[in-house]
Amino acid sequence: MTTATTSTTSGLFSDGPRFLRLALRADAIVTGANGLLYLALAAPLKDLLGLDTTTGRELGAFLVVYAVAVWAISMSAHPKRLAVTAVVEANALWTILSITTAIVGWFSLTTAGTVWTLLQAIVVAAFGTLQYTALRRTR
Repeated sequence: MTTATTSTTSGLFSDGPRFLRLALRADAIVTGANGLLYLALAAPLKDLLGLDTTTGRELGAFLVVYAVAVWAISMSAHPKRLAVTAVVEANALWTILSITTAIVGWFSLTTAGTVWTLLQAIVVAAFGTLQYTALRRTR
């Protein structure tokens, strides 16, 4: 006797809204932690990264506010498309500006600062890609 089995796709990646909320929250947590580090360690990071202390603090403050906004968007059971699209586009812009910063030499970053900037660009691009993919799965 043979039996037929049917397979249903289940789990995190098949549940569009859940996947989207997770991608947004992961972004908010990493961004918020990064912002808090810039705020708390602006002076030591100046020597390591070559980022001016004032700029580091301003960047940290911006990242914390952005993280709070992204977290707020993630709180809805079905995050609003327009809000998520804005996050995806902001992540794309951050990625482009980070790469441009590394290439053009804005802020007179050290080698470690340039590498850090490019690593951040990769992480932010990954979050944007995950969010875009999850947003498409909510259709």
